[in-house]
Amino acid sequence: MISYLKFKVNYLFMRFIFYHGWGLCNHFWQHLAPFFNDYECIFLESRYFTHKNNITKIPKDNIKNIAIGHSLGFIKLVLMKEIKWHKLISVAGFSKFVNTPETSKNLKYLKNTLIADPIKGLLLFYELAGLNDDFWKKYIQKVNINQKLLSQDLNLLEKINIQIPNNTLHIVGDRDKVLDHHSLINAKNIILPNTGHNIGYINPEEIFKQINNFIIN
Repeated sequence: MISYLKFKVNYLFMRFIFYHGWGLCNHFWQHLAPFFNDYECIFLESRYFTHKNNITKIPKDNIKNIAIGHSLGFIKLVLMKEIKWHKLISVAGFSKFVNTPETSKNLKYLKNTLIADPIKGLLLFYELAGLNDDFWKKYIQKVNINQKLLSQDLNLLEKINIQIPNNTLHIVGDRDKVLDHHSLINAKNIILPNTGHNIGYINPEEIFKQINNFIIN
């Protein structure tokens, strides 16, 4: 297990803001979150599986905010211009949608499947992302799927084109089938072998180690 001693000393006055990616919820962080148990954390929720309008607000104070976002969740954190981010961590994030015949075809198929059968559409995405465990298959069978919001965010993907801040760490798997590019301009890029878009859900200890090294150095 990684030593927490150095981590605790340096992170005393920091707050970690987590944001999951498309088609997911805060359960995505269930394996990584325990590494942050001793620190102030806020987990933002996109409400894909509820229609309740519960908005979690980030306090305005002097604590340094660290953004940790997976995929589209990273984009949403970067777009929060009202927040001054001390550091940003992209977990399989991106800066723009790479429009190729293959990606456009896959996105169109996902959109159409989601409209016809939301559960089938989500399962299609989970397979592509490498989230094949029984948890997600069972979870979406018992929740209230917000099909409208899922579709809105899929449409948002094609419009995204943002500049990555210099204080960004980008962690990505070399076998990511969702992303067409594995590095971000201006970011410190860490490419992990034999991992896909499920990075962050799997390999929590390695993700924690990379975040730790980035912040303390």
